[in-house]
Amino acid sequence: MKLIFIILASFFTPSKGETDNGILFEITRNKDDFKIVYQLNLNEKGNVILKEPIKTYWLKNGKKEALSLIQEKYAYGLVVDKITDNFIDLHFAAYSQRIIRLKMNKKPTVMISEGDSWAMLRGIYVNFSNSSFLLPKIKSVKIELTNPKSCEDFIQTIKP
Repeated sequence: MKLIFIILASFFTPSKGETDNGILFEITRNKDDFKIVYQLNLNEKGNVILKEPIKTYWLKNGKKEALSLIQEKYAYGLVVDKITDNFIDLHFAAYSQRIIRLKMNKKPTVMISEGDSWAMLRGIYVNFSNSSFLLPKIKSVKIELTNPKSCEDFIQTIKP
């Protein structure tokens, strides 16, 4: 069951890890056209709200919808690990082994731990082999990354 939650915690990022209108990344899947959106959470002055730096919600047929408590706590929710002046480290509630780093530049950038280094997160796509709601079977997960030093794109494919 944990593997299901780990795989569900997959996402898609626009524009090589950089934000677009505050959107940091999205989960995309082959099951449906719904997306889970992760958006920078700013106060009225444009500063990141450190208590909850990222807002998470479904985008279904163009309409925002809140995640359920179970989805937030066990699959799609993000947990803040560390906050500094330059970055915020987070991980998915379902999977703490891979760190997501929100770099606080002029235009915030999303990075993901890649072994001992970091890569810019471009996207992750989950390919389900069935459409079961309770016990989905994952065929593969493709993680699209960019090397920040060489600017070369690469893809990791995970087959659970």
